[in-house]
Amino acid sequence: GQVLENVPDFLPLVSKNRVIVSEYPRGKATEFAPYFDSSSLPDRESPEGSVPVISVGRMGTLTKDDRPADDAFAAMIDASEEIIRMSLQDIGPITLPGVKVPLPSLGWIDLYLNALARAIWLRGVDVEIVLSNEHARRGYSNGW
Repeated sequence: GQVLENVPDFLPLVSKNRVIVSEYPRGKATEFAPYFDSSSLPDRESPEGSVPVISVGRMGTLTKDDRPADDAFAAMIDASEEIIRMSLQDIGPITLPGVKVPLPSLGWIDLYLNALARAIWLRGVDVEIVLSNEHARRGYSNGW
């Protein structure tokens, strides 16, 4: 996993699969994660001032044409009524080193931007975005 985890998702690989598996603690994990059981959660009220969070990760191209996380992002943005707060590693496409020019065949994700535009323009939703600084993780940042 140490090599493949540093290869950008858009690069083709010789192998058909790109799976990185981690196990902690070693020798304790089963082959598959257990099913989520909500009855194991404590029954408590949310503290005053708390903010609900939905965490969705975009894991590159899981299937050839479908990226389910993209649909989840757009659906959440389209369901917004008052405010959207986003904390992101980056917002733009991968660029040529040192310039703001996207690599060939890459570009801004219209699905997200159109959903944000609808939220702002049609529903008056406020949008707040916090981005990591440039080169925040071993050079991973597109600088947008």
